[in-house]
Amino acid sequence: MRAPKKKPFSNSRKRSKFKIINWPEYNNILRNRGRIDFMISNNLEKNWYEQNSNGKKRGGQRRYTDQAILVCLQIRCLFKLKLRQCQGFINWICAPSMV
Repeated sequence: MRAPKKKPFSNSRKRSKFKIINWPEYNNILRNRGRIDFMISNNLEKNWYEQNSNGKKRGGQRRYTDQAILVCLQIRCLFKLKLRQCQGFINWICAPSMV
């Protein structure tokens, strides 16, 4: 027995409803569709790096505070990112805006 024929695309999918006139604006709209805005507190920005005021200790020096590490882990779990993806995402968030 043969499989039933698939229905062809509807007319609405063949032709768009509106004609796009301003392509640069349309591209910006599509680009910003997946945009995520974050509000980062000033407290986190000040306490991002560990302050080495105790002098030298044995072992590797701590670079980031515990609070910064927890924020990164929360973002990683929230968006289900791998380690390198999370690092790139945090670098993108902390990078100066390109506007």
